Amino acid sequence: MLAPEGFVARSQRHSRRAALVGLALFVGIAGAMSIALIAGARRSSSVVDRFIAAAPHYDMGVYSPTGIERSAVLSLPGVEQAVPGGYIAANVIDRDGTVSGVNGITADFGVSDPTWRVVAGAVPDNGDPLQTVVTEGFAKNLHTSVGDTVTVLMYAPDQAEEVEQGVYEPDGPTYTMTIAAIVRPPNDIAVDEPRTTVERFSGNDMLFPYEFWEQHHDEFLGYGQAYSLDLADGENGVDAVTAALPSMAGPGEEPPIGLVDTIVTFSGTDETFSRRASFDTPVDLETTALLALGIGIALIAGVTMVLLVRGEQRFHDRDTPGLLALGFTRAQLATVSGLRVLPAAVVGSVIAVAGAVALSNRFPIGIGRQMELEPGLQVNVAVIALGALLVVALVVVASMLTSGSRTRTNAASMSPFTTTRLLRRAGAPTEVAVGAHVAFENQHGRRSTTTIQGVFGGVIALAVVGALAMWLGGVNHLYDEPASHGWPWDAAIGNTNFPLL
Repeated sequence: MLAPEGFVARSQRHSRRAALVGLALFVGIAGAMSIALIAGARRSSSVVDRFIAAAPHYDMGVYSPTGIERSAVLSLPGVEQAVPGGYIAANVIDRDGTVSGVNGITADFGVSDPTWRVVAGAVPDNGDPLQTVVTEGFAKNLHTSVGDTVTVLMYAPDQAEEVEQGVYEPDGPTYTMTIAAIVRPPNDIAVDEPRTTVERFSGNDMLFPYEFWEQHHDEFLGYGQAYSLDLADGENGVDAVTAALPSMAGPGEEPPIGLVDTIVTFSGTDETFSRRASFDTPVDLETTALLALGIGIALIAGVTMVLLVRGEQRFHDRDTPGLLALGFTRAQLATVSGLRVLPAAVVGSVIAVAGAVALSNRFPIGIGRQMELEPGLQVNVAVIALGALLVVALVVVASMLTSGSRTRTNAASMSPFTTTRLLRRAGAPTEVAVGAHVAFENQHGRRSTTTIQGVFGGVIALAVVGALAMWLGGVNHLYDEPASHGWPWDAAIGNTNFPLL
């Protein structure tokens, strides 16, 4: 059915093989960048939801000021799991002898939480009470790494009043802990950048195995113990647990407290939910940037591709009069043009798909990249399939629309509506008419379509680059000016663990 058109297309394709190879490479590279960025934006847009959905969820929490043990909590009605998360105040000695305070947290290393990212080492198995896990801030502040030992100074049980008065001089037992892993908890992903008079990093936390607390909590000043509970009946079992808590208190002891809205765990999961905006805001900015850049590259590449196809088409315009004389119609000429570039379009599409998949491991970016639970190559079938089809369709359609352009240009040259003539009739100054003639018309007075397309492409390119520059400038302003992101203070003096009112 397309035998004549196919024969002519193959003949023309052979004579312009190098141009078609260049077209395929350009379309493939530009398509890969654009598809990868748009797919990356889509991946980035879901990262916060996926991150929070992967975090462990608990039905309720229990806090005991006197430090109830887990075995007692597990005996409560309907309790299937009790994950410890109590607070331990401690100081540590740096390599240079400097004493620093840390936030100690009891943890069950056997409970996995994918939102905690292991940066170095490996979280130890339960059993060794003197192995610890520290955060990145701890490792940076104390200049430690996996395998190092840390001297931990505890407060004596009778130092509660001193600590309440701000006297942080521990007089309790000393323990030597070995760092088994360095981790990045959710609360250390999206935090305000601290700018202090000394080089300090946020997240100076240290996780103590629950076995350590279980064996030594009577030896040092404690702040009770908290547990996050999984109940057999879910939320329906909360009332039964709450009703049983008063009976667990010994003589003169405060009974454990049931927590529903605020669950204290070593993973900080529920606190993470309450500050979701600190994740959504930066990730939304990153997603918008990826999408805008992907669309911008697609627009610029599309205009450039049309210019390349137009240039390739001009070489074959010389065949148009002969083909018309042989009886070819305009529709057949368009079909010839489409068939001629079809292999280049398909090859370019394959390159674009392969390149987009190869680049997928670069996304998300920034905060989103730290939250991505499944980093690496990812195939976004919807975006890649649509992108591949658009690459083929745009190349073929552009070639078909520019088919027989030489004949149309010859006809247009007879038209009185050239750029120069229009300016002359409008009474434009001579220098304006001459400038338009040099810019938009060739020596025979015909309009230069390629030049007009080039100017149009340049306008789009400048618009896209300008829009991105303004957007990035706004983001930089938002980051550099604390008042712009809700910090109206010049400095904070004292304990910044508490909100400033």
